[in-house]
Amino acid sequence: SDTLAKLGKMNARVVKRTIGSLKSVLYEDGGDLKNSVRVYHQSFADYLVTKDRCPEDMWINMPSEDAQRTQGCLDIVLKGVKFNICQISTSHKFNSEIHGLEGSIVKHIPQELQYSCRFWLSHFTKALQGSDVALQQDFLKAVAGLLKSMLCGPKSLYWIEILSLMQVVHLAASGRCRMRPS
Repeated sequence: SDTLAKLGKMNARVVKRTIGSLKSVLYEDGGDLKNSVRVYHQSFADYLVTKDRCPEDMWINMPSEDAQRTQGCLDIVLKGVKFNICQISTSHKFNSEIHGLEGSIVKHIPQELQYSCRFWLSHFTKALQGSDVALQQDFLKAVAGLLKSMLCGPKSLYWIEILSLMQVVHLAASGRCRMRPS
């Protein structure tokens, strides 16, 4: 929930309280990304994203949410990535040969940065898939500067370094493929 609050630029206590008040339908799991907010049953999530079934004040417009998450993730990545983020003494070893790497990741790469590095591309492609052309153009204008900062300089290498440390570097290639027009 702390990561969710940082992504959405919301008060962490309000987010925790809201999740707590919805505990009959939401929970925080302890998986890969600690304390991810999940729904107990997919039908509740389906209800929230189906405009015809859900009251307007509760309806979640997923392309719009993904656009906001893209911007939040890119902001966090651009502020958080840096050269040799885990302060590894040599680059001449495979990650599997680095003693204490897992602890170093926990120490040096905050949860919100791990999430943002993993999922900004996914949110980006989903934001483009479900919206009309005008909304897509508005979204692309809004994130153009962030994307340029992210992809046209050393920050892209630092992002890939983090993905490599987390053993999910394949996400960069698969996300790049999804970015290509059909």
